Amino acid sequence: MTLIIQSIFVRAGYPVNRRNGSTVCNQCADTDEVRLKFSPVTWTQCLYRNCDSPPSKLNGFVCQSFHTVFNAAPIIKNGSFYNPGTSACVSNFKVKDCSQTPSSYNIYVCQSCYQASGAIFALNIGNFYNTSTSACVASCPKGTTADNTNTCQPIPTKPGNSISCSSIGSCYGCGATSEIQNLFTAISDLTANYVCQSCYQASGAIFALNIGNFYNPSTSACVAFCPRGITADNTNTCQPIPTKPGNSISCGSGGRCSGCDTTSEIQNLFTQISGSNCKVIDCSQTPPSYNSYVCQSCYQVPGAVAALNIGNYYDPSTSTCITSCPQGTTADNTYICQQIPTKPGSNNISCSSSGTYKDQNIYSSG
Repeated sequence: MTLIIQSIFVRAGYPVNRRNGSTVCNQCADTDEVRLKFSPVTWTQCLYRNCDSPPSKLNGFVCQSFHTVFNAAPIIKNGSFYNPGTSACVSNFKVKDCSQTPSSYNIYVCQSCYQASGAIFALNIGNFYNTSTSACVASCPKGTTADNTNTCQPIPTKPGNSISCSSIGSCYGCGATSEIQNLFTAISDLTANYVCQSCYQASGAIFALNIGNFYNPSTSACVAFCPRGITADNTNTCQPIPTKPGNSISCGSGGRCSGCDTTSEIQNLFTQISGSNCKVIDCSQTPPSYNSYVCQSCYQVPGAVAALNIGNYYDPSTSTCITSCPQGTTADNTYICQQIPTKPGSNNISCSSSGTYKDQNIYSSG
């Protein structure tokens, strides 16, 4: 005896979305007769198992699952929408009358009446639907985005990290204006957030807020570090470094500080006070190059860097300020250490071979 087993080809439908995740397809129909013919394929999708056996009662999920399935029953294959008036699947719908404002409507009404001849303005204004105002709109408002049905949905937020910038349970200390304060939300009585610090390295934060946890007021932007010439205070705000002006000295010429050096690089370190009197603008920074006038102006200035504050003499051999000229040199009238000129003897004498080596070092031949 030969047992012949015939395989049955089952034409399954396409997966359809259900409203939320479940291990069963309860949302696909309101009766067991239809509901039990669906099987879950993912956490959010179900499909009709056998399109060769349509249910006695159709609905939107059945139409969507059957639509475009090869050789499916025509009444079901006609479209992916369900028309309760005819109890049939249809390819599309249209609003009966766009000249009247219905008591309530949705995105499909907006799409159907958009640019329809004679439609009232409320339904003709745009093909997007704003759920917060229950109205058709030309575009989704700020903070929302259109989903795949053109319905405006809130954009998922990307909250920042928790930081401390307030002390009484509100975020008033996080900005001088309500516009900035309203960007924050209090986490606890002693914790809130600054914008750059809070959004720095926060997942999903935009680049402008994620680039760094310092704030540069001169560019009104978050930065990875404070630019040259400024430093971060205790709130990570970039502030100009306080200058330490030097003492007034006389090195000007022609009402300017051009007499303080021959190069513009060093001249620009000075500012004129009056007449020939000039002073170094900032003794708290070591310039790339300087001269004796810089040493004199910055000497004993509180807050001056040690390199400029150490002394009011200038040694050209080391290009530094010093407390006194080294041996063999003497200061000229501008406090620059210069080699002491030698004074050779005027008469030649005859020296014997006797004497110490030390004595010989003071003579030269000729």
